[in-house]
Amino acid sequence: MTYKEKIVLISPPEQSVLMEAGDRPSLGILYVAGALRKAGHDVVLSDLNHDSYYTLERKIDKIKPDFIGMTTMSAYYGWFSEYAKHLRHRFPESKLIAGGPHATILPETIENIFDFVVQGEGEHAIVDIVEGRAERGLVRRPYEENLDNLAKPARDLLPLDKRYQMSVFGKRATTLIGTRSCPYSCFFCTKDILGPKQRKHSVDYTLDEMEELTDKFGFQSLYFQDDCFTHDRERTMNLAQGILDRGMNLEYKVITRSDKVDREMLELMKESGLNCLSLGFEHMDDKVLEGTGKGSTVGDNIEAARMCKDLGLKVKGNFILNLPGATKETMYQCLDFAKSQNMDLAMFYSLIAYPGTKLWDNPDKYGMRITDYDYGVHQCSDCTNIEMVDIPTARFKGIANDIRNKWKEFKGSGVPWES
Repeated sequence: MTYKEKIVLISPPEQSVLMEAGDRPSLGILYVAGALRKAGHDVVLSDLNHDSYYTLERKIDKIKPDFIGMTTMSAYYGWFSEYAKHLRHRFPESKLIAGGPHATILPETIENIFDFVVQGEGEHAIVDIVEGRAERGLVRRPYEENLDNLAKPARDLLPLDKRYQMSVFGKRATTLIGTRSCPYSCFFCTKDILGPKQRKHSVDYTLDEMEELTDKFGFQSLYFQDDCFTHDRERTMNLAQGILDRGMNLEYKVITRSDKVDREMLELMKESGLNCLSLGFEHMDDKVLEGTGKGSTVGDNIEAARMCKDLGLKVKGNFILNLPGATKETMYQCLDFAKSQNMDLAMFYSLIAYPGTKLWDNPDKYGMRITDYDYGVHQCSDCTNIEMVDIPTARFKGIANDIRNKWKEFKGSGVPWES
């Protein structure tokens, strides 16, 4: 390459859809920035959870970028589509690039707004775009099989110590990811955005990244964003042993399934610093669970919670109340289970049909009706864009709010996400 392009990458404001908006940087943007920098280009980041629009546009005025890239999520389709039009008017010389989940699943809805729409993984695609190897319109490149080949996330391009105040049980924390996608096929999940199978960083790569986050950036706790951290048992065991062998002094939290943990694994993980598992219990009725395509059972949920409690590991229980086949009784069984285990954290979500899921594509199959196709609903409220056969939406909202309030009362907290 004999030329250098200038690129501004924008993380959108997420306060309307995420309770914890702004407490962590976007890993997707950081990986893409790393890829561009590795290829020799100049990259400037703007996180609109922290930057004002005035600050962002001053950055653009100053560097006069050749390209402006933006993450797109369906939940804030209205915002990013309108702001992209504003950027087009305000900075007509800069080409606009869209990436992220919405660009991957519904590119046809934004092709008339952006010059380039990246479908799928963005690291290779964006380098091809800025170096002139991609035509305008839809751009798709193969998924990278060996994640170690990707550039490291460019965390140093953001003031991590000043802006991002994520805390996990009182420790300064940040996020990372060791694998992408998931081998399972839950009907409500958008995991195929990251490819149909799980792909991995090597254990050594992940250990190096963990050391960098603790030693260089000063984080005390790490929160893995892998969809199913413990799917590969051998990798999980080797990673935990590697933490011990390197003498790392840290705590970490993972997301996984109740049927993909066992006592030996949890004992080693705890010894290496694991302090909390975020477990996708989903529901506490086997017939309802069977209908999700998840493959786990109520027995798996009970056993996983029991093992964690025996070992002194914290648990965040994740439940979806209005799954197909759920009744008022089964919804309250989820609350009863969380209370019986005195879970440290529990979230009682509403089912949302997202673009790219089996539910979105075929709601009739699951006895559901999608009531809102404008993409603007999200799980952090009592909103839902599906209607159950037997429980009208208004009645469901009353049940869901009562369950959340009863959980708050049980934990003595002010708001659900504190408990």
